[in-house]
Amino acid sequence: MALWKISVKFKTVKSGYQLEPGMSVEMSTPSTTPPLGLTKYREEISALFKSKYGVDINPSYIGASYFICEKI
Repeated sequence: MALWKISVKFKTVKSGYQLEPGMSVEMSTPSTTPPLGLTKYREEISALFKSKYGVDINPSYIGASYFICEKI
């Protein structure tokens, strides 16, 4: 089991929300593969940001382009 910190890379403004650098969430996965590389975790990551910051991110934007994933 691995614990991951997923952080915003840079300021991003999309329709309906704004992300700032430093915004981050933590999640655990049963494998050591980073969750940003797996589409099955996009919904969960989106839900974590909505629960913590109130921003509803479209799961299709969850990826290495906008976020950094590091193992804790």
